[in-house]
Amino acid sequence: RSALRAMVDSGKYQYQSDFAKKYVAQGLEKGLEKGLEKGRQEGRQEGRQEGRLEGEAALLEKQLVLKFGPLSAATKKRLHGATEKELERWAGRILTATKLAQVFSKKP
Repeated sequence: RSALRAMVDSGKYQYQSDFAKKYVAQGLEKGLEKGLEKGRQEGRQEGRQEGRLEGEAALLEKQLVLKFGPLSAATKKRLHGATEKELERWAGRILTATKLAQVFSKKP
């Protein structure tokens, strides 16, 4: 029994009967379908997260331009490469900042 189990688990064993081939194929197909669906769901979730971050960065950019004038390319790059926490921190600071540097300050 252990030798047969080792052979099946190695992945090299080929089922001989049509009955076994049919049901093994169905099991593999169901597993593949579940894996593909899980991958699609994760991809959609990642896409929504990226879209939300891009939207927040774009809104913050507009607010900064309205308050402080045109932004440098480096500032725009920093905005669009920011994490969610950074964007939230900067969005809060824009309300009280009198200079652009205060928005991006490392100090709390």
